[in-house]
Amino acid sequence: MMALLDQWFTAAKNATATWSFNRRNRQAWQRGPYNEPRQDKAGFFADHPDLGAQEALLRGAYPRLEMCQTHSTLSRYRENLNLLAALDALGIDKLPHAPSQPCRVLEVGIKNWSTLDALAAWLAEKTNDSFAITGVELDPWRRYQDGHSRWDYATTFAHRVPEAHAPIAGDILDHTGMYDTVVCVLPFVFAEPHLSWGLPLKHFNPPRFFAALHRLVAPGGTLILFNQGDAEFEAQRQLLAPYGYTQRFSGSVPQPFYPYAHPRYGWWLSKPNQSCPKTAGLA
Repeated sequence: MMALLDQWFTAAKNATATWSFNRRNRQAWQRGPYNEPRQDKAGFFADHPDLGAQEALLRGAYPRLEMCQTHSTLSRYRENLNLLAALDALGIDKLPHAPSQPCRVLEVGIKNWSTLDALAAWLAEKTNDSFAITGVELDPWRRYQDGHSRWDYATTFAHRVPEAHAPIAGDILDHTGMYDTVVCVLPFVFAEPHLSWGLPLKHFNPPRFFAALHRLVAPGGTLILFNQGDAEFEAQRQLLAPYGYTQRFSGSVPQPFYPYAHPRYGWWLSKPNQSCPKTAGLA
């Protein structure tokens, strides 16, 4: 009986998510550029001197974070600090790419691209200021209480980063191209969170999703992933097993600037120069 009820509730949530998702995509709502308030950060870090010391270290290591520090809300700045702390913990010195062209970077599932500043600040140090970022989002038309959509926010933040292309609305399964580095923060590996974020189950297919990411990483390129919680981390390991990546880092990453309910985990993976799916797991 409980199994039948669970199936019914899942079907009902999926029907609601499908209707809402389709409506958002038909409307493709745009209000226009987002005018982000600038909030003082000094008071927060004065009240949290341990975080202030960590923030100073990150700002020293990644000078381009300064733009976010001076042109953002406190909440968004803390989000960017958290991502930057996680990226820094991976221990990457330089990202491989052809010296004759910028490092081609793809971020998948950008939502409103609120952490683009952190990614750009990190990439500037890992590529000697030679990179270009593309961002893709499946559900960019979700509307906030201020009347702006995710798309409005994402395009506003992209305009502030010279290396960022305009965001792309679409399914990563349909995306083409090849990138030196692919980044995905909190991919959906379980159906329940996917539904809870208002996405239809027809778009939930982790094996196909990670096959698409693998296809988009250039031979010899880099895949960076972040998960939340032990169960997602272990499920992620199984989903990566067919591809024969060289595992450079996998484990917990710090998130000191926002205390989340679940621990965060990061992956730094290298794709072999000649790569095809296999069953031996991570190298």
